[in-house]
Amino acid sequence: MTDVDVEVIVIGAGPAGSTAALFLARSGIDVLLVDRHQFPRSKVCGDALIPDAIDMLKNIGLYDSVYKEGFSLSQFRIIAPNGDSILLNGSFITIKRILFDNLLCNAAISAGAKSAWNYSFENCIYENSKYKVEFHDNLNNKHYITSKYLIVATGANPLPLKNLGLLKYLRPTAIGIRRYVKAANTFEQELIFSYEKFLLPGYAWIFPLGNGTYNVGCGLFLHRNNNRINLHDLYNRFVTESPIARQVLSTAEEQSFLEGAPLWTGFMGSLVGNGSILVAGEALGLTYPTTGEGIGKCMKSGELVAKAIIAHRDEGYCRPASDLYQNLLDKEIKSKYLPYIISQKWLKYPFVPNMVVKQANKNESIRKLLEGILKEEVEPSRILSLWGLIKVMLRIT
Repeated sequence: MTDVDVEVIVIGAGPAGSTAALFLARSGIDVLLVDRHQFPRSKVCGDALIPDAIDMLKNIGLYDSVYKEGFSLSQFRIIAPNGDSILLNGSFITIKRILFDNLLCNAAISAGAKSAWNYSFENCIYENSKYKVEFHDNLNNKHYITSKYLIVATGANPLPLKNLGLLKYLRPTAIGIRRYVKAANTFEQELIFSYEKFLLPGYAWIFPLGNGTYNVGCGLFLHRNNNRINLHDLYNRFVTESPIARQVLSTAEEQSFLEGAPLWTGFMGSLVGNGSILVAGEALGLTYPTTGEGIGKCMKSGELVAKAIIAHRDEGYCRPASDLYQNLLDKEIKSKYLPYIISQKWLKYPFVPNMVVKQANKNESIRKLLEGILKEEVEPSRILSLWGLIKVMLRIT
């Protein structure tokens, strides 16, 4: 791969990187998609797609493929710390990331993107109006690629961003852990989302993938006081103490190791970019704090970073591409995060989810608000704010 020259290098072939490569390739731009892993590869995630990700798939023409490979559900159960629960309606798909990410990157390759696996980014320098990017292969041999643009979609790995001077926060804001199990089909039509008291404002989940397979995991938001918490212990506590987890998993067979991964949430990842180096996806911290959903947002950032590059070329390179990209992010994504950041702070108090679930079971308007939040049509602060909680308590919506 030495001495390759392309117009755009995309580092990281997850949802953001592959979506960016897909849009660029469809626009006739010479793009190279590089990843440090061999695809297909697994990725720690809840494996659930909610309406915004489903809408993105429809926009890029991949919905049918994902629908065929995935498992469709129409119900989402929220369990409060006191054990009360509410069943919400919606449209969801679960699919293992090893399948989902592979479908996305293959779509980009089919559209004309080039690919290179097992190459790790090291650094880059700017010379002769191009970026000279250094990669190492699995044998630690050096390879150099030149490009006009560099898209960094490397997830929560801080090293590439640190090497490029774009890292804002070295420490992740959250961490997730999950395991695949095979169990009876007891709750195979429900996504189960449990606010366990010992995880707040985090949560646990049991997501069915079809044929008796479940993704079981926990997500924990990090702060100064929980640096030493062992997430493995919290996972084991969930699967042994939670009544619904015991019911689903009593005869379960483990199908994978327990695996974890860090996250940046609440738009608290890296800088947006510098010049024609642009950051997309989870590296920006695009996972929502309250819900933990990020796939749709990462895909959207891939679309926006591609649009920024296309606009930069069309405008004759007048303004920095990073400024164009920043404007698109501010307009279409960034403003949506504050209500989720505010809402997450209320979820650390067990009485909040307890009261919301209790009142939603009694009041159809509150239930509809929760369904709207799940579909991301309603801001969570409509409920998870001081005034919102007062109205919920009084059943006023």
